[in-house]
Formats: sequence, structure tokens, C-alpha cells
Amino acid sequence: MRFLAILAYALVVTSSATAQADSSKVGLGMAFSAASPASSITGIGDLFLTIRAGAKLRVEPQVGWHHDAASFVASDPTNPINGEHLTNTVFLLGVGLFGTSPSRDGKTTLYYGPRIGMAWVKSSVIDTTGASLEEKQTDWFVTATLGAEHRISRFSVGGEVGLGYLHVGSPSFTQSGGGFGAAEPKGHSIGTSAGAFIRWYF
Repeated sequence: MRFLAILAYALVVTSSATAQADSSKVGLGMAFSAASPASSITGIGDLFLTIRAGAKLRVEPQVGWHHDAASFVASDPTNPINGEHLTNTVFLLGVGLFGTSPSRDGKTTLYYGPRIGMAWVKSSVIDTTGASLEEKQTDWFVTATLGAEHRISRFSVGGEVGLGYLHVGSPSFTQSGGGFGAAEPKGHSIGTSAGAFIRWYF
């Protein structure tokens, strides 16, 4: 009888834990990506909001941000570039739309579908005279994605691979004062991608 009572208790606890895991429809994650067309925009780390929108549907908004600032210092104090200040800011928004295929125990999930998004790039340079040059550029990307994750309580670990296309938009320039010249590329990039994910479900 004691054995049956212990077994019944274990089944209740397991069932409760599974129900709790299944009820977690929203998660917050971070990706650590290898070099890829999309990750070349903001770097290797973006944030993801994982939403289980249905039994076999996942929606995953993505946000990335990166900012750099630097000042030139020349060995000759009279050099005109001495004191130039540069900034570069990138803001990325995207979303993944995935079909899902969970394992029988619900702990491991395979997902597949596209990630699409846009990135806004802004760069500027200002010198000691107040002259400035500002550049703006809008890029977009799409990646065919295949991934998997494994739940461990409220955490999950996983990874994904993909084939991505990045369109680099035409830059626009705004200049105040003189002395600056700039030329930025436009075009596209195609390549494979890979990333590791950590997610927390709540």
C-alpha cells in the first residue's frame, strides 16, 4: 500500500509539473549567433520574446540594438582629424513565424519557418569646427530557419540553423559645413547562419 501511495503521489507531481510547463505560453530568450547576414547588423546577441500562439504555432518577435562611439586622436595635434567624433547606432526589429512539432513528452520542440525583419542604421561624424556628416540607411532581412529547444523546468536550451538574405539599402547623407566625404555600399548578402538559444518561460 505504501508503494502504491508513493507511486500515486509521483504521478500527481509529474502531471502537475507537466501542466505547469504546458501553461507557460510566453518566454524571454537570448541568442548567441555565429556570423550570418542578419547578425552582421547588430552583432551576435539579440533578445527574443517567444509566444506560443497555438498548439503548433509560435510567434517570436526579435529586437537588437548596438551603439558605438569613438574619437580620433592624431600624433600631430595640428592634424585636422584630431578631435573628430564618430557615432554609429543600429536598431533592429524582426519576427519569427514558426510551425512547431513537439515531442511526445512535450519537453523537446522542433520549429521551422521564416525570420524577417528590418534594421535602421545611423552614423555621424563631427569635428572640432562643428562641421558634421550624418548617414542613414535602412536594411531588411529574411532567414529560412530550422531549430529545436529542450525544456528544463522553466528554462530551455536550444539552437537553430538557417539560410539568410540581407538587403543593404541605399544610404542618404546630410552634411553641415565642409571637409567630409563619404561613400557607403549598397547591395545584398546571402549566407548560412547558426545560433545557440537560452529561453526563460513565465
